[in-house]
Amino acid sequence: MVAFAPQEIFSALDRHGVRYVLIGGLAAILHGAAHVTTDVDIAPEEAVRNLERLSTALRELNARIRVAGEEGGIPFGHDAESLRRVRIWNLVTDRGNLDITFVPSGTQEVAWAVGPVGPTSSR
Repeated sequence: MVAFAPQEIFSALDRHGVRYVLIGGLAAILHGAAHVTTDVDIAPEEAVRNLERLSTALRELNARIRVAGEEGGIPFGHDAESLRRVRIWNLVTDRGNLDITFVPSGTQEVAWAVGPVGPTSSR
């Protein structure tokens, strides 16, 4: 079993300039939920350049398709187009499990053009 090191997954994504939104259990924990999780869930921006960067980060993380009964996962080739064709990816990496979805449950899409959101935002 791979040790869960989410900070190293984030570092790889950031190093390659991948634009994504953190979702799922880890996002809930960061918002104060008393939840235990063993994976990182992200919703990446679907622009081709971003998916190319994501593919590069996945190679660095040695990402494989997570399948029951296959402890190390199944290797797979990927590029921007193949990543875009599948709406949900459940992966195992050398740093822990990584789940990728383009349309998170309960949403219709992730709006990338909304601009900054936070205490200084007018939204």
